[in-house]
Formats: sequence, C-alpha cells, structure tokens
Amino acid sequence: MGDLDTRVAERNSEENQQWMCMITTLSLTHSDGYVLFGDDNAIPVPDHLHNWYDFWDADLGQPTQEKAVQYQDVAELFIREYEKGWVVYNRSGAMRTVTFDEPVIGVNSGKRNSRHEIPDFDGEIFRKTDKD
Repeated sequence: MGDLDTRVAERNSEENQQWMCMITTLSLTHSDGYVLFGDDNAIPVPDHLHNWYDFWDADLGQPTQEKAVQYQDVAELFIREYEKGWVVYNRSGAMRTVTFDEPVIGVNSGKRNSRHEIPDFDGEIFRKTDKD
C-alpha cells in the first residue's frame, strides 16, 4: 500500500495548493463546472483519495456575469462577478493588479483592500465585505 500520509502531504504542498487555486479560478471564470484533485489509480489501494482546500469554502453565491470576461481589456486576465464576490484568473504573462470600487477580501491572501496583485498563471477569489 502507498504511504497515505505522504500522499496527503503532497496534495497539501504549497505548489499543489497554488495549482489548485489557479485551476479553480480558471474553472470559476470560464465555466459553471468544478474541479477535483484525486490520486491516480497507479498507486495500490486505497487510491483516488481527495483533499479539500479551504478556498473551496468561499461562499460566492450564483454567478451574475457571463463567463470569461476580460478585465479592463488586458489579454488573458479574466474576472467573473458572483452575488457575494469576484473570481480573477491571470494568464497574461505578467503580474497584474485588479482594482475594485470597495475593499474586498482575498480568500487565499487574507488581504482586505481595493487593489490586489495577481501573479501570472494564478488567480484569486475575492469576497465582498460589509461597508460598515
């Protein structure tokens, strides 16, 4: 049997969490689907196990915007609005800054601001905040 603790730790590595965030934001900006990271079937049982990532708990509500909307005419920088926030996916080839009319909270970064930097080949989920 494969080493379960090693496999769970691998799925929780910083690199794999960044990949899952990027793939999740791609999915949320470009589709109404979802993503799942499971073990391959090459490892002896138990296999095809899954981790749950904290950013998947972000309650965004329903989408209120069309899929794959380009942010401020920047090629390969996409945003999609939801009832309770926004999702941004960056594949532009450079770090990009997105600006909101009000402070929002980056689910991964934990930062509350109206301006947020998104690295290339990455994304972020933003939650609306109370105006009080």
